[in-house]
Amino acid sequence: MYVVKSDWAITVRLIRRLRHLQMIIPGMRGYVQKFCELAEEYWKLKKYDKAKALYQYVSQNSSDSNVAIKAQKMAAIMEIWSGDITAADEAVEKLKDDFAGHPQLCQHIHEIAMKCWFTKNFDLGKDLYYYVSQNSTDKEIAFCSLNRALKCELRLGNYTAAEAGIDELIADFSENPKLDDVLYSLGNDYWRVEKYEEARGLFNYIAEQFPESSFAFRGQSRIIRAYWQYYYTTVF
Repeated sequence: MYVVKSDWAITVRLIRRLRHLQMIIPGMRGYVQKFCELAEEYWKLKKYDKAKALYQYVSQNSSDSNVAIKAQKMAAIMEIWSGDITAADEAVEKLKDDFAGHPQLCQHIHEIAMKCWFTKNFDLGKDLYYYVSQNSTDKEIAFCSLNRALKCELRLGNYTAAEAGIDELIADFSENPKLDDVLYSLGNDYWRVEKYEEARGLFNYIAEQFPESSFAFRGQSRIIRAYWQYYYTTVF
């Protein structure tokens, strides 16, 4: 199904017909899927308002909670792509309210947070990642979300919050096999913003706690290269 740029009126008529058929033939299959297909085509054309309207209709009318929650997630993502972050935040709050207790809620919020990250909306992304890290029963998603929340803090220049979050990350996920990898990545983030003491602190922690890790070697190598660079630029 392909939507041309001038056919919103046709789409509205199609929606009305599908609604009418759905009332005449209870349980008619496929009409919700057609709405989702139309919404996807509008999304591809960057017609975010039209896509959002269709996703909202599906969210409010689908009898399948899995389809409905995905549609509400997509409605929030349409707001992000359109640049209306206030509306996106409101759409996320509706998602939380309407689907509280849904087993996939945190996964969908995590996906919305990822779109915030890619569009550099770090404030909203940070809040969503924190929500998932605190509420997800999936430890891996919680771990990944807290890591991403801390990266958002660093992008925003919230260094005190980032430091406290790293302490929490180490305390809550000390057994996670990817902890050394994540700490090294955060150390690099510090390094990029010239927070060298914080970066060295993380690299040294990795060397002490994970001496066999490749990230311990990489962190120490970075410190040594920095010392040599400083020596040659100051002495010579």
